[in-house]
Amino acid sequence: AISPDGTLVVSGSDESLKVWNTETGAEGHSLQGHSDSITSIAFSPDGKRVVSGCHDKLIKIWNVETFAEVRTLGHTCTGACLCEPSAEDHFEWARTCPVGGHSASVMSVAFSRDGYHIVSGAQDKLIKIW
Repeated sequence: AISPDGTLVVSGSDESLKVWNTETGAEGHSLQGHSDSITSIAFSPDGKRVVSGCHDKLIKIWNVETFAEVRTLGHTCTGACLCEPSAEDHFEWARTCPVGGHSASVMSVAFSRDGYHIVSGAQDKLIKIW
């Protein structure tokens, strides 16, 4: 995935994401947290977050400015978490969720145009809006 401003590229490599600088071509950071191969990566419209989908059935949200994991969505979460903007962080996630995560590999992830929701598609033949 390429950042909206074109300065970063994020790629999936087995269980980690690699962040690359497009000007130098250098690998800047490695984001660890998935337990299987990463299948899909997308930047948020503002370029501050990256979402990744994986064969481990999980969706992870990463802060590209701090290179930290923000949230994991999926079978460790009780379901689809709604997000709201906050002054400190672009996302604020609800602690309880009404619907469960995917039961098979997540194959596709994307942010909504406004950056407040994530859409995922998986081999369980479901599309979820988080």
